[in-house]
Amino acid sequence: MVTPVATGGARFTVGVVTATIAWSHDLLDGPTKEAFAQLSAFRGGFTLTSAERVCDFDGDVLSAVASLAEQSLLRTNITAEHSVRL
Repeated sequence: MVTPVATGGARFTVGVVTATIAWSHDLLDGPTKEAFAQLSAFRGGFTLTSAERVCDFDGDVLSAVASLAEQSLLRTNITAEHSVRL
């Protein structure tokens, strides 16, 4: 749902964003849902090494993180030190 504004642009309401994330979450498989919940402990990003330390579920952390990135629930960032932050 997009609400038009006076400037001719579009504005997404908090409810729409929340519903979109919930819908995307419902499409995830079990281990990826668990990873998504456990990775929410991070504020401001994390490295794959950090994710592997925090995640405790039956599944591959790299696969879960890749799945979340493919579904636009995570984004990757290459830092100046050439490390990947998620």
